[in-house]
Amino acid sequence: MESPSIPWRRDLWPRIYGVVSNPRKQKEMSVDIPCQRLGTPEDVAAAIAFLASEEAGYITGEEIDINGGSTWIESREAKKWEAGGENPF
Repeated sequence: MESPSIPWRRDLWPRIYGVVSNPRKQKEMSVDIPCQRLGTPEDVAAAIAFLASEEAGYITGEEIDINGGSTWIESREAKKWEAGGENPF
């Protein structure tokens, strides 16, 4: 039986590949990321390696965003909106 998420992934791949294979699109997207670059598989692997290490032995039940600070930007903009500012989304 095929996973329900497989068709979605197939539909999404051309858009992802269009960014990954196009340096101009990469640059356009990275402007909105506080770290000023797109994430890499190595970024995710480093977090996984850390969480699997002894140094992370006291970390439990956490959700870790590996997104170059994008969550911070969304949170900051959401707070401005809640305070009566313009909807940034």
